[in-house]
Amino acid sequence: MNVVRFFYLLCFCSVLFCCKSTSRKQSSGEQTVKEKVDTVSRIHIKYAKGFWLEERDGYMVLNIKDPQESSHTHYQYVLVPRGVKVQTPGNMPVVQLPVRSAVCMTSLQLSNFIKLEAMDRVVGITSTRFLFNPEMQKRVEEGKTLRIGIEGNFDNEVIMSINPDLMLISPFKRGGYDAVKDIGVPLVPHLGYKEMTPLGQAEWIKFVGILLGMEDVANREFDRIEQFFESDGGRGATSSRGV
Repeated sequence: MNVVRFFYLLCFCSVLFCCKSTSRKQSSGEQTVKEKVDTVSRIHIKYAKGFWLEERDGYMVLNIKDPQESSHTHYQYVLVPRGVKVQTPGNMPVVQLPVRSAVCMTSLQLSNFIKLEAMDRVVGITSTRFLFNPEMQKRVEEGKTLRIGIEGNFDNEVIMSINPDLMLISPFKRGGYDAVKDIGVPLVPHLGYKEMTPLGQAEWIKFVGILLGMEDVANREFDRIEQFFESDGGRGATSSRGV
């Protein structure tokens, strides 16, 4: 009889342990979502007119539009913490955060990664013609960052081989993205070059910081740019030369 009682007691303890373990996992998952959302929501946009965030139930919506056109196309992306499942609307593309690999199309986009010291996330670029940063040059030489061609003439095989989490694009330039869409890589517009003010353009570093999960670093870097801009009288604060 003692053996039978011991067996039932052991079964009861096992069930109790499993329930607590499941509860802890669910709580941890919910906390992860909340922490990620809170982290993203720490971004305060002061000057940029081309992007903004909306907080939803467990995820964020990244809104993007042409800063120079009030009625132009409005892009929306659901930002979801990587590895966490949440209910999201099915009509918007999903970007998992943090982005681990990206393709940059312009020197302005690339300069954001350089300022954030996140060049290891850049796996593809369009051209090296204006590439002057020694570390990025080295990455290209070593094959860690590949050339994918130019707008309108992309090498889809190269893009598929690097399989980036997303491509930052400039949809109002030459384009040629229709063929790339078939690959299934999220195409996210980066419209910093269309901002009407230097600080608005510079603030797109926060946009990249959101995608990379480097919001705090982006905030600090922008504060430094803003201070330099104010002390310099607004001369050359947002220059991307040296990229």
